[in-house]
Amino acid sequence: MIGVRCPSCKNKIIQKTGDITRIRTDGPLEFTSDGQCRAKCHWCKQLIQLPLQLKENLTIPAERFVIPEKS
Repeated sequence: MIGVRCPSCKNKIIQKTGDITRIRTDGPLEFTSDGQCRAKCHWCKQLIQLPLQLKENLTIPAERFVIPEKS
């Protein structure tokens, strides 16, 4: 999986340097209900598919953001 390239601009999206692996995307990773991972390429901004998936037993709690009123 290391060295995944953007099909449009051919830049490396997943890069490994020593013990560090970086995912170079422009914005967040999106995991769809059918198990696909999508993101925008850091360089050309094209929407690409990444070979990533969440573990099935992972529970993601719902978050609630509260904005306090100004006094």
